[in-house]
Amino acid sequence: MVSLLAYAAFAGTVTMPLPEKAPKLVVMISIDQGRADYIDRFSDLYLPAKKGSTLGGFKWISETGVRFVDAHHHHVPTYTAVGHSILMTGSVPALTGIVGNTWWDREKGKEHYSTDDDTVKTVGGTMSGMSARPLKVSTVGDELKMATNGKSKVVGISFKDRASILMAGHAADEVVWFDYGVGNFVTSTYFSSTLPKWADEYNKSRKMDSYLGKSWTASLPESAYANARNAPHEKGSKMFSHALSKTADSKYYSSVVASGFGQEVMFDLTEKAIESSQLGKDNVPDVLVLNLASNDYVGHAWGPNSPEVLDITVVTDKMLSRLFNFLNKSVPGGIDNVAIVISADHGVCGIPSELSDVYKLEAGRISGTEILKTVEDALDAKYGAETWALDYNGSNIYLDWKVIDGKGLKREEVEEAAAAAARAVKGVYDAYSRTNVLQGRLPDMSLKQWITNGLHPSIGGDVVVITQPNYVETGATGTSHGSAWAYDTHVPILTRWGGQKAQVVGRRVYTHDIASTLSILLGVEYPSGNVGQPLYEAFPVRD
Repeated sequence: MVSLLAYAAFAGTVTMPLPEKAPKLVVMISIDQGRADYIDRFSDLYLPAKKGSTLGGFKWISETGVRFVDAHHHHVPTYTAVGHSILMTGSVPALTGIVGNTWWDREKGKEHYSTDDDTVKTVGGTMSGMSARPLKVSTVGDELKMATNGKSKVVGISFKDRASILMAGHAADEVVWFDYGVGNFVTSTYFSSTLPKWADEYNKSRKMDSYLGKSWTASLPESAYANARNAPHEKGSKMFSHALSKTADSKYYSSVVASGFGQEVMFDLTEKAIESSQLGKDNVPDVLVLNLASNDYVGHAWGPNSPEVLDITVVTDKMLSRLFNFLNKSVPGGIDNVAIVISADHGVCGIPSELSDVYKLEAGRISGTEILKTVEDALDAKYGAETWALDYNGSNIYLDWKVIDGKGLKREEVEEAAAAAARAVKGVYDAYSRTNVLQGRLPDMSLKQWITNGLHPSIGGDVVVITQPNYVETGATGTSHGSAWAYDTHVPILTRWGGQKAQVVGRRVYTHDIASTLSILLGVEYPSGNVGQPLYEAFPVRD
């Protein structure tokens, strides 16, 4: 590794001295749907920062590291694939090409899932092939692999393919996700023709089947849930109990993942990966990216104010403590030789009926199908009956260019007509044409940059739809995310490595600032699409 250089922040006003040696291991942890307020809101239930020689979880990293309390995603939509494509690229959807969990593939004439790749095959399961090929820029892990001539190891773990793949990147060594059809962690031939040893051993242990017939129950005393509310569709005691299936099928595996048991699985697997792959054992830095998807599934089902979300967050705290103590013993030189970042791919909206009925906020549910039909009907009435609107992916409306061109119409004119129609749907704040976004003709407001950052010139749609605050696109119960409003964009950024000055930072920062920070710490080039600025407060300081 080359020696690290000092970074001059704010045009040379502050020179930040950096360590001569890179960390042995970088651990990037994404708490799926991890809203920023959870760090403080549930803090009285977290483990102490340190008890004897035992490290805590959230309190330990918050009190001994650098915490950025005004951290946000800077794009729309705020979905899982999009958020995870940002954390280790330092980029935005307009550059990464990951504009949603899905988008319309104009060439193939069908919807494209974010990490789908029909040129590769799944190893260890039966699901369709997945890869990082749709990600058009490099990650920190990719740059580290190039800088060390492949000697560094990059490992990605999640239940979700779109999380582990998009954080780990193209050149990663071992990347796994979960196949609900067979109950196994899998990879694809894009990364390897065989499963990592640690994943194969875990699958063969059938630990995933050990929860058959069990129930996920409240893990805390009843008094701990005093400030939590049962979701409107959930009746009974806050001391919840959710029964898991007795049959090992996809429904059962989904219920395991959406529970505290799922968190246990993630950390069991992570420890096996660290040990088996010897991460952080030598002087060549390694990278581990970990996504905690259980938090997301729990939040969707029961909402951010529920006993279940409180409980899974406290379970997360305990599991983080377990991981930190494991790393402290596993990595030579201890935890100071590990660079840890905790963030999230997005936040979440409250349950609409709870927001409106209890807190008197305007809130509701919005239907993508209704938006698409409204646009279709409006264009039919204006230009004649055709199939005009092809797809709506939660932010982007895709129009049929062949139909538009075939009728001799101007695309920008049809875009404006479609945007006007979308604006009329209840729950839509505004809609913006592709042409206006790409040419910078947007109202001068805070949302302008979020919208611009989210639209890729060739992959994005023709109309960008922004929903009103507290309106979500979801079913009759539960809640969701995807908007540019604070409850979806505001996430934690917690950093901790040797030599830092423990502090709380209040300036506005963005999730795309994480990658450049880690790149400087590792002494490697920024990822190719990086737009972020280093979090200079996180760099080690000298006495």
